[in-house]
Parts: sequence; C-alpha cells; structure tokens
Amino acid sequence: MLCVGEDCWSVSGVVDFDGAAAFGTAVREVLASAGTLRLHCHDLLLMDAAAMKALTEAVLSVEGGKVLIEGANSTVRRNWSLAGYQVPQIPVELLP
Repeated sequence: MLCVGEDCWSVSGVVDFDGAAAFGTAVREVLASAGTLRLHCHDLLLMDAAAMKALTEAVLSVEGGKVLIEGANSTVRRNWSLAGYQVPQIPVELLP
C-alpha cells in the first residue's frame, strides 16, 4: 500500500496469502487513525481470499471503520461478491 493523499491509499499488483497479513495490518493502522480509508485499486490485478479476509477482519476490528474501494476490476468485484463480503454488516463499499 502506498499513501497517495490524506486518508487515501493505493494498492497494485497482487495481494495474496503471502501479503495478506501485512495488508490487513496496514488497513487496520490507517483505519485506527482515520476512520475511513479510500483505497485506490485501479492497478490491482488480484486480491485472493486471504487478502479479502484480512481486509474484512481489519475493518471490522476498528469501531466505526469504513473502506471505500475505488477502481477495482471486474475480477476483484466478482470475487468479493462471491465470497459473501458484499453485505451491509461489512463496511466496505466498492465504488466505480
């Protein structure tokens, strides 16, 4: 993850099992200080199940935390939905 502005971060390439724990920690740290994280995913190729779980666990661990995912490709969007994470109980919103 790379900071690209105030409370705005970018992630690119592949976030998989190998980087899922670090990704979750980074998300948790940003949310703990900001409350809302805008995550630019225009250059994200793939987020695997471990990374999606890490993201979900991180946002749920911070009271009032919210993640806005911008620019995710159709594969990331479809996998997020198929994994059952696109529900109101998980404060992660996939924006266009």
